[in-house]
Formats: sequence, C-alpha cells, structure tokens
Amino acid sequence: MHLVIFIHDISCVGGTTTVATTLANYWAKQGIQITIITFGYECYGYYPLDKTIKIVATNTAKTSSGIWSQITVNITRIVVVKKLLNKIKPNIVLAIGAIPSTILALTKRKNKNYIAIGSEHQNPNTYPLNFITKKIRNWSYKYLDAVVVLTEYSKQWVINNTTAKLIKCIANPINYPIINIDPKIKPQNVVVENKKILLAVGRLSRVKGFDMLITAFSLIANKYQNWQLVILGEGEDRANLEQQIKQLNLQDKISLLGAIGNIADWYQVAD
Repeated sequence: MHLVIFIHDISCVGGTTTVATTLANYWAKQGIQITIITFGYECYGYYPLDKTIKIVATNTAKTSSGIWSQITVNITRIVVVKKLLNKIKPNIVLAIGAIPSTILALTKRKNKNYIAIGSEHQNPNTYPLNFITKKIRNWSYKYLDAVVVLTEYSKQWVINNTTAKLIKCIANPINYPIINIDPKIKPQNVVVENKKILLAVGRLSRVKGFDMLITAFSLIANKYQNWQLVILGEGEDRANLEQQIKQLNLQDKISLLGAIGNIADWYQVAD
C-alpha cells in the first residue's frame, strides 16, 4: 500500500501540518508506504516524521496577487502534481486543505489509477478563496472519490454547494501525549504569579478570529484583573494583532508568544 499525503507545506507550523504529521506517522507505523507532496521548497517536516516517510517538494508555493496570476500558479501545480502521481503510482492520495483538494480533484479527472480523497480543514463557507477559485473548487469536487470535513455544518455546506459525491465528517486526529519539541517557553517565565491564564492556540490568521478574541477580552479585562490572555502560534496577522493590543492598551494583559514546542506545559497551567 502506497499512500500520498498532499499538503501546502509540511515544513511550517500550523494545524494542517500537525494533522498531516500525525496521520503520516501513524500510517507509517502500520507498515504503509507514505509520501508527502507539498507546494513548498523544503524537504523536511516542522514536526518529527518517521524515517521511512519521503517528502517531495514541488517548489510551487508562489504568492500571487491577481486572480489570473493565481490561476497560472495553480495550472503549474496541476501539471507538476499529475506528473508526480503518474511516476509514484500511489494507491490512495489524501489532500489536506481546500487548495490541495481542488488541485487533486482536477488532477484526478479521467484518472482511475488511485483513490483521491479531499479534505476541508476550515469552514468551507468562509475560507478566503477568490471567486473563480471557489467556483472551480465547488465544480471539481465531483472528481474526488470522497471529501472529509470536520463538522456537520461543513458537511451540509459541501452537500449543498459542491458537486462532491461522498462526504464524511471525521474529527482531527490528536497525539497523546502531546509532542514536546523546541522552541520552548516556560509558563513561569511569562505569567505573573497568582494570575489566571486564558489560553488560545492557533495560527495567527484572520480566519482564526483572534482579533475578535482580543476585542472580547478587552471588554472584561478591567473587571477581571487577575486574568491574563496568552496566545500561542505564529502567522501573517501578527502585526495587526500587536497593533490591536497596543491600541487597547493591553500589552500587560495579553501575550503573543509565537510558535512554541511545549504546548502541553501551557495546557497544564491554563485555567
């Protein structure tokens, strides 16, 4: 059995990276041959991967500002991935994320040599796709053998708005005990003594809603002086969140600590 996991990037921190790593390591331990294909440029994982797992970077993680530029990039991805899959000859391909799932669907068209499974790891209704890409995603899902979503709401949305034939709701896998890697920040080095911790973990992206969390916390911060908000994660929205915290004058109550490897320690002390 040869299984390919197709993801945007395996070398950076994030939820989809965690999911891909967890699944890849589990299946590798079951004796399944695993290849990870990414849009990225790096052939290593952010989290530890089983030594039998092979990573193939397609070097197609280009940023594109305009719609036509994005279409050109995605056409390149389709061509590259199709050639790779023809060479690898997998039994199953699992795409993680809306864009990889769409690329896989278009690659799978008229190809019966492998089972193609797409997966949506965010709310498909609010995921920031441009109009054309969203239309192509919704139309192309009929070429996938199945689509996996995280919630019943997402499942119903995919049923109502895409051409997907089979939709399954499966929760994200977890590692337990939680992996402990570098970099590490000890809670006692950050949290003021006798303060209660409100902990949030995730990629610093607009779709995660950390701006709303900060706004909500600001409404109760003065009333609950003994609470401190700690946000763990990194992402493109950091500068905006830092500016928001500064404008609300909450620098002493909210901490953005970045991506850390000892999240379990923080879960232990969170209130």
